[in-house]
Amino acid sequence: MTSAASVDVRLRKGQLQDVPLVLGLVLEAARAEGAEEHVSVSEDGMCRDFQAGAYRFLLAAVGENEGEVAGVVLYYFLWDACRCAAYVYMDDLCVRECWRGLGIGRQLVQALCELASHSQALGVDFQVLPDNMPAIGLYKKLG
Repeated sequence: MTSAASVDVRLRKGQLQDVPLVLGLVLEAARAEGAEEHVSVSEDGMCRDFQAGAYRFLLAAVGENEGEVAGVVLYYFLWDACRCAAYVYMDDLCVRECWRGLGIGRQLVQALCELASHSQALGVDFQVLPDNMPAIGLYKKLG
């Protein structure tokens, strides 16, 4: 078993060629939650939306030479007209089941918070299903 201390994680911004991998992670997470039928996005649609700047993502790569992608956080910027400032909306956080419990999700969320801070965004917003106890536990630990 791999321990959190021995996992070498490299975070990087996603690129267009990563979209098929990201879609696979999203589908894998939806399957694990029994919600695959709710995923209606296609690879072509994701590529089109990524190129248009509709969303962005950070990848968590593990292993030598970033050999495997263990997780992803998808996000986009939203504008708050009343405050005249942007905030980051975390749309999805997916960590492959075999890499869970090693701090990868935490690192992705922390990186997203840092990105929001460096972008002078108001903060990070997100929603979580009430029965997603692992995610709720993670977010509570992060404050």
